[in-house]
Amino acid sequence: MPITGVCPNCRSRFPLEAAVQDAEARRALAAALGLPDPVARRVVPYLSLHAPRNKSMAWSKTARLLQELVTLISRAEVKRGHNPARTVTIAQWAIALDECLNAHDEGRLELPLDGHAWITGAVYRIAGRNERSANAARRGETPIGYHASHQDAKPRKPASSHKPIRRTKAASTELKSVAELLGHAPKSDSED
Repeated sequence: MPITGVCPNCRSRFPLEAAVQDAEARRALAAALGLPDPVARRVVPYLSLHAPRNKSMAWSKTARLLQELVTLISRAEVKRGHNPARTVTIAQWAIALDECLNAHDEGRLELPLDGHAWITGAVYRIAGRNERSANAARRGETPIGYHASHQDAKPRKPASSHKPIRRTKAASTELKSVAELLGHAPKSDSED
């Protein structure tokens, strides 16, 4: 009995051998098999963001995009422009893929995507945040920027630059007349 796949859209079954008859399809599958699990399950939805509108994406393009993504992930670091390279983990790639898919769901992406610039920028940002948090932890700082030794100190109250406003008799009379004009019953001073 052949190994079968199930179409996620129409739920029909098909032999897996049929999916890999094309040489480019086999190349794409080989590239996908090189991806670690947290990333692998997010790759197909991510690749669909590169498909031309109302058309299927060619297997050659799928294979190329997958191979580029595998290469980016296997480097374990990412560089953006003239900025220094940052070390990137598999978990950070998974988070970046989730951010990309969420951005699509929220309508913040212009489709089809062209290459991996968006995802590379996202993973670079995520790695930077994690790097800053790790550096702060090494210095003994909390995420809000205070040194751990200062955590027991009581916070200072800000100095008040103004005195409380007192309600004068003239102001009370004015408020009552405005309330009457608006049709509201005035509040007596004893209710304050």
